[in-house]
Parts: sequence; C-alpha cells; structure tokens
Amino acid sequence: MINIMLKCNLQSLLKVATILVMLFATAEAKSQIKSKFRAMSFDEMVKPLQMATEAYNKAEEDMEEAYLKALYELDDANYKMALFYFEKCSRINKRFEYGICDQKKLNSYISYTQQQIENQKKQKFQ
Repeated sequence: MINIMLKCNLQSLLKVATILVMLFATAEAKSQIKSKFRAMSFDEMVKPLQMATEAYNKAEEDMEEAYLKALYELDDANYKMALFYFEKCSRINKRFEYGICDQKKLNSYISYTQQQIENQKKQKFQ
C-alpha cells in the first residue's frame, strides 16, 4: 500500500518537475531574444507636461504684456496701436482651448477701438 502511494506521489511530483523545467527552458530561450522595448524614465514622462506648462506661462506673459500696452495706447488715444495689441491678445488667447482670458471681453475691446478709429477718420474729414 505504501508502495502504491509513494509511486503516485512520485509520478505527480515528476510531472510537476517536468512542467517546471519546460517553463524555465522557454523563459530562458525568450530572454535571449533582444527586446526593443525600453521603459520611459520619469523625466521622459514629465517632459511633455513641462513643455506645455512653459508654453502656457510664456503665452500668459506675452498676453499680459500686449494687454498692458493696449491699455496704455488706449489711454493715449492711439487707437490703431491699441487695436494691434488687442488683436495680438486675441490671437494668443485662441491658441488655447479654454483661453487665458475671456474672449468676449477682448472682442468688445477690439470693436470699441475699431469704432474709435472710424470716429477719428470721420472727424478728420469734417
């Protein structure tokens, strides 16, 4: 009886051992194949986000500079330059899906300066 139990246990143990040997042999064969996959480092993953943040910050600075220049020109009644700077603000703002500031506000400034330019032309010819 013990012989039969020992024989059954040895057979199942040999089957498991054979399967393990086969698995390790295939794993070793696969590891010899050179893989072209290379995991990205943290810096490589973060770089696009950093670039987008830098671009947004630069656009925000350019927008602020153009907006201040437009307001300065508006105070000096130099409406053509104010229009130029407001249009520049509008172009910068449209680069981003949600914009840096309210586009309607910029459009109202643009239409106001255009009206003022037209009024100046009318006054010039009178």
